[in-house]
Amino acid sequence: MGGIALLKPVFGRFVFVGLLLLTCVTQAQEVTFVAGKDYKILSTPAPVADPSRIEVVEVFWYGCPHCRNLNPLITQWEKQLADNVSFELLPSAGNRASRVHAKAFYAARALGVKDTMHDALFNALALDKKPLGTEDRMIEFFVAQTGVDESTVRKVFDSVGIQTRVEAAYKRAIAYQAQYVPALVINGKYRVDSGDAGSFPRMLAIADYLIDKERQQKP
Repeated sequence: MGGIALLKPVFGRFVFVGLLLLTCVTQAQEVTFVAGKDYKILSTPAPVADPSRIEVVEVFWYGCPHCRNLNPLITQWEKQLADNVSFELLPSAGNRASRVHAKAFYAARALGVKDTMHDALFNALALDKKPLGTEDRMIEFFVAQTGVDESTVRKVFDSVGIQTRVEAAYKRAIAYQAQYVPALVINGKYRVDSGDAGSFPRMLAIADYLIDKERQQKP
């Protein structure tokens, strides 16, 4: 497997301690993190949806155990972001199976069942290792979890809109030069990889540092 055909989860020892998370985030403005060591500067900045806001994107994959473990932390972290900061989840779509998973991500949003499916997909793929790499198996799982009828789910899965979003997600991950998940991309300029950060609390602290850096550069 070459390039980013399949974004790879980074394995490491992560400390999930709420107090540590709070401490790291609080101290983010007091610490200077180092480019090339703690985070990467993208060689070519990627476009952002709204230049008036600071954009944060998490590149993730439902089959990644570390993405699953980060999910509750980043959900809480997102709630404390300032109004001028946007947050977006971007599913990995680097190979056939992950494209099916990305379709499920966007289909859940289109059908109004994102809250139900998000945790269910993490548990099924990252925890239980269920074989949901084909559309038929994923649609069967989707129907069982949500109660939406199969024909409706299949129609959404096969729609041009969903296919366009999945292709766009793949291209954005390439633009972010993201080879590993989870990864945070700040304003299309910086990428924080969990392996470089060393822990999820520190990863979020680096993101806070870069958000503040971008805020200071805005007029």
